[in-house]
Amino acid sequence: MRFAIKTGEAGVRWRRSFWTVLCCLWVLPAIAMRFSRQFVWGIEDFAAWALLLGGLGLCVELSFRVTSAPMLRAMLVGAAVAVAGVIWADAAVGIL
Repeated sequence: MRFAIKTGEAGVRWRRSFWTVLCCLWVLPAIAMRFSRQFVWGIEDFAAWALLLGGLGLCVELSFRVTSAPMLRAMLVGAAVAVAGVIWADAAVGIL
């Protein structure tokens, strides 16, 4: 299989920024817990959040590695974000 992601400095910078944003999103609930008593997460909530963000990150990473077509990349990333959003909404309020 031939990978389509850039291996130069631009590709490394993009990947590092992307994973940094995901890590910041993972820490965000811990920060919110310091300021609001209504926001209470346990270790299992943080583990589930980490799995969701990690799965999303891996799907986005894979979509950039497998294809070089911008439209297909956008569709794959959009689908991954939509699936993660539905899983998150279901975990939060039980919509399904």
